[in-house]
Amino acid sequence: MIAAIDFFYIAIGFGFLIASVSLAVTLVALTRTVMVAKKIIEDVEDTTRDIKLLKSGLKVGLLSMATKVIGYFANKKSQNERG
Repeated sequence: MIAAIDFFYIAIGFGFLIASVSLAVTLVALTRTVMVAKKIIEDVEDTTRDIKLLKSGLKVGLLSMATKVIGYFANKKSQNERG
């Protein structure tokens, strides 16, 4: 016959087993969540880098166009003053 203390020890053992399995499952889920978050952060960093490159290219293009427009009007003004 099982004494009360034996039943208590068995219950404690099962409780510890359940707690251990729950902790393991929680850690696996947390690890997967962190991996997904890492992938999202990498994608955001890549997108940010692409946007910065696009912005830099746009600045160069606008400055080049502005230089040409200013040069065109400067040449036109100097031609009007001569003639």
